[in-house]
Amino acid sequence: MGQALKVEATENIAPADEAVAAWLKVRHARSYPTAVEALKLGRRPTFRLHGAGPNASAVIAKARSREVIAREYSIYERILRTLPGALSCLGCIEIGEAAWLFLEDAGVERYDPSSQHHRTLAGEWLAAAHLASARSSDMTDVRARSTEDYLEQLHLVRDAIERSKRHPAMIPDAALLRALIVALDAAEALWPQVVSACAGSPMTLVHGDFASHNLRIGVAGDKKVLAVFDWEQGGWGTPAADLAQSSSRPGAIAADADLEAYCTASGHRVGGSRRDDILRLAAAGSVLRCLVAIGWETRWLRIVVGDGLHASHAVNHCRANFGVYCTELEAATRGLTRNGQ
Repeated sequence: MGQALKVEATENIAPADEAVAAWLKVRHARSYPTAVEALKLGRRPTFRLHGAGPNASAVIAKARSREVIAREYSIYERILRTLPGALSCLGCIEIGEAAWLFLEDAGVERYDPSSQHHRTLAGEWLAAAHLASARSSDMTDVRARSTEDYLEQLHLVRDAIERSKRHPAMIPDAALLRALIVALDAAEALWPQVVSACAGSPMTLVHGDFASHNLRIGVAGDKKVLAVFDWEQGGWGTPAADLAQSSSRPGAIAADADLEAYCTASGHRVGGSRRDDILRLAAAGSVLRCLVAIGWETRWLRIVVGDGLHASHAVNHCRANFGVYCTELEAATRGLTRNGQ
């Protein structure tokens, strides 16, 4: 993990205390936080360490597996640090089988996918990130994200839905699950168009979850800038999924980055020489993004099928989100056909 520190695992220590202890080892006990705010608990905790950073700023501390933290640390250090508004990576440390990553706080102004200004910032940021990473020759160790990987995911999620639709808890949603399977079949039938749309774009850094919850609006000098975080799904491949567009409502599946801003900022050097090529790339990306979103939801199906304590909650979760993603996937396949003509 590059220059990550390594310490022995500590037992019977609360996650918040472990976050502080890890941070103090990284900063040599000079930056004790004034308060610790839990942003996410469980097996993958995230905390805000108030007053612990440079000039008493807040620091975000997140614990994940060594593999995930190594990937994020590499992306921050080798690509993101060169981009406007990039968050500072303040260090990482391995503790036992896990690791902690420490980042500059992205701030509190949330990204609004219905804001044209925010969408323009997203388009410009993606163009800068894709151009910078496309020129890099030192990203071969970052996880690949090819169209073949997405096709494999399509097969996996369809199989998971097929298995779960016969479960008694899912019988009231049988029509929805059948519609989702039909939409997945339609996407697979158009896969040659997905591959063709992506073939003209260079390999770039891909966020993998470029959506509102991973974006904030910051300030650099007198300008607003986009801050992008949570690179756990980051990889190296076609930039299509980062350009995905929602159809049912703003932000339903993606950040809906402004494609005109992307075209202008990239100088049409990503995705082909014509505006139409980038529109085709984004249309393919909407299909890919839907597959990722549906894949995340299928994790809830395992709870349903397993008849766990939270099965009822899992059913409601699937019911709400599968309906949105089915509508989005149907629209994405229509958009791919339309832009492929």
